Amino acid sequence: MADILSIGVSGLKAAQRALSTTGNNITNVNTPGYTRQRVDLATRPDQLLAGLPVGKGVDVDGISRVVNEFLNTNVQTSATNVGTMASYTRYASQVDSVLADNVIGLSSSMQAFFDAVNGLADDPASVTTRQTMLGSAESLAAKFQSLNTHVDQLDQGVNQELRTKVDQVNALTKSIAEINQSLIEINGRSDGVGSNSLRDQLDQAVTELSRLIGVTTTRQSDGSLNIMTTGGQVLVTGSTRVQLGTQANPAKPSQLDVTYEVGNSNIVITQNIGSGEIGGLLNVRNEIIDKTRNSLGRLAAGIALEFNNLQTTGRDLDGNLGLNLFTIPAPVAIGEGAVTGALSVAFDPAQVDQLTTSDYRIRFDGTNYIATRLSDNTQTNLGSGPAFAIDGLNINVTTSAVAGDSFLIRPTHDVADKIRVAITDPRKIAAAADPFTGPGDNSNALAMADLQLTNTLEGGNASFNDAYNQLIGEIGTRTRQAKTGLEAMEAVEQSAIEARQEVSGVNLDEEAADLLKFQQAYQAAARVISVGNELFGTLLQAVRR
Repeated sequence: MADILSIGVSGLKAAQRALSTTGNNITNVNTPGYTRQRVDLATRPDQLLAGLPVGKGVDVDGISRVVNEFLNTNVQTSATNVGTMASYTRYASQVDSVLADNVIGLSSSMQAFFDAVNGLADDPASVTTRQTMLGSAESLAAKFQSLNTHVDQLDQGVNQELRTKVDQVNALTKSIAEINQSLIEINGRSDGVGSNSLRDQLDQAVTELSRLIGVTTTRQSDGSLNIMTTGGQVLVTGSTRVQLGTQANPAKPSQLDVTYEVGNSNIVITQNIGSGEIGGLLNVRNEIIDKTRNSLGRLAAGIALEFNNLQTTGRDLDGNLGLNLFTIPAPVAIGEGAVTGALSVAFDPAQVDQLTTSDYRIRFDGTNYIATRLSDNTQTNLGSGPAFAIDGLNINVTTSAVAGDSFLIRPTHDVADKIRVAITDPRKIAAAADPFTGPGDNSNALAMADLQLTNTLEGGNASFNDAYNQLIGEIGTRTRQAKTGLEAMEAVEQSAIEARQEVSGVNLDEEAADLLKFQQAYQAAARVISVGNELFGTLLQAVRR
C-alpha cells in the first residue's frame, strides 16, 4: 500500500507544481520580458517486485522557460536595426527640412543676390544699385552663417545624445554584470531557485542594450552571458563589465568620440560602431551633418572666389582696381596626434571647379606625402614637396615632417560660418572692366551676373544653384531612404516579436486549458491516495480479524 500512496503523493505534488506554474504564467501575462514557464516531469525509476518492474510515480525535474534562442537573437538584431535607423532618420529629417525650406534655405537669398547683381549691371553708375548689391551680399553671407548654425546645433544635439546613450549603455552593462553574478551563484546551488526570472531580466536588458549598440552574445556554462560589440570590444564578461565614455575629438573638437576603457586609459572606438542608436548618430553625423556643412562651405567658397576673381580684375566707380568682395577662412589643417611637421593650405582661385566637399588626410611616409580623400578613400601620392596641389587646394610644407606625421585637412568646414563681405563702400564694387570707359561700363558686372548660370563647380558641370539643388536632392534621397528603411525595420521587429511571443509568450487560452488539465490531474492523484488509504484500511481490518 505504501507504494500506491507514494505514487499518489508524487502525482499530487507534480500537479500542484504545475498548477502554481500555470497560475504564475497567467498573472504575468502583461509583464514586459516575461517568458512562459513549464514544469518538466520525469518518471521515477522502476523498482522490481517479484521480478517485475513496477513504477514508483513522478518527479518534478525542474521548471524551465519556454524559449528559443534563435528567436531571441532575431528580436535583439531587429532592435539594433530599428535603433540605427531611428536616430539616423530623426536628424536627417531635420537637415532635409532646413535645406529645402523656402525661408530658412539658401535658394531665395542666392536669387536675391543675383537679382541685385543684374540690377547693378543695368545701372552701374548708380550708388543705390551698388548699395543694394552690397546689402544682398551681406544677406547671402548671413544666410550661409545661419544655415551653418542650424547644422552646428544638430551636431551639438548628436553630442548630447551620444553622452546620454553611452550612459544608458553603461547602466545596462552594469545591470547585466550583476545579473550574471546572481546566475553564477544560483548555478552553484542545487535548487536553482530564482534563475528563470533572472534570465528573463537578462534577455530584456540585452534587448535594450541591442537597441543602443550592436552586440553579440555568448552564453556560458555557468548561466552567465558574455557580451561584445559588433566591432569586437568586450562589454561584459561574467560579473565584470567595461565602461564606455565620450571625449572631444582632437582634430574635430566640436564633435565627441566614443571611448572604451582599457586599464587606466581610454581608446577611441568611434570607427568601430556602426549600428544601434549610437551607430545611427555617428552615421548621420558623418553622412549628413558633415556633408551638409562641407557642401555649404564649398558653395560659399565658390561664390566668394569667383566674385573676388572678377572684382580684383575689374575697376570700381573711381577707376581703381577692385578689392575682394568676400573674405573666407583658409582651409583647416590639423596635425593628428603628436606631429613634427606643419602644413599650410590655401584655395587655388584658378581651380574653383576642382573643389570637393570632402575632408582629406595627408600622411608623410618618410619620403612622400600621401593624400587620402576621405569621402571615397582615394589615395594620391603628392610627392616629397615642399609644395603640391590637389582638388583645388595649394598645400605647402612649412615645417618638415617625419615619417608617420598625419594631418587632417578640412577645406570647406569653416567657410559657411566665416564668410563675410569685405567692403562697405558701394563705390568699391568693380562693375567696369576698363578704367577709360567711365562710370557707365557694366562689362564686369555682366560677367558677375553670368556666374549665376555658369557651371563653376563639380569639374565645370554645375552652377551654384545646381550644386545647392544637388545637396538638397542628396539629403532628401538619404532621408527618404532612411524613413523607408525605418518603416521596414519596424515591421521586421514587430514580426520577430510576434514570432517569439508565439513560442515564449503567455497564451491565456492555452493556460486556461492547462489549468483544467492539471486540476483534473490533481484530483486524480488525490483519488489515488484515497484509494490507497481505503485499501490500507481494508488490509488492517482483515489483519485484526
